[in-house]
Amino acid sequence: MECIQCGTSASKNKKLVTCDSCRNAFCCGCSGLTSEETKYMQQEKRNLEFNCRDCCELKTIRLMKSIIDDMDKIIKMLEEYISKINEEQKLGTQMDSSRPSYANILSSLKNSELKVEKKNKQYYMYYTGSQ
Repeated sequence: MECIQCGTSASKNKKLVTCDSCRNAFCCGCSGLTSEETKYMQQEKRNLEFNCRDCCELKTIRLMKSIIDDMDKIIKMLEEYISKINEEQKLGTQMDSSRPSYANILSSLKNSELKVEKKNKQYYMYYTGSQ
């Protein structure tokens, strides 16, 4: 087996790690892993997954697309909800007091901010703002 990037062959002193997604092999230098990490990743039973840079980029792109799709759905739902509230206000219909007013919704959205935070080698996205 050889490293897909540099062609280094596996030997007693040169260990390779296989990407769990594309199944390509990489040496320590090309994988970005230390020799200890590579040794761990060669175990049959392990708790971590190794993905090469290309596969990580693909997974990140898919995740971001999914987040954007979800945000689009949420925005559409909010637009429909706001439209319904506007219609109720035009008709003079009594609104349920448990629902926020149009002004409160807009204020909440206006004061919200998307935050991205890295904790324990993972990224978390969330909205913050006053309610």
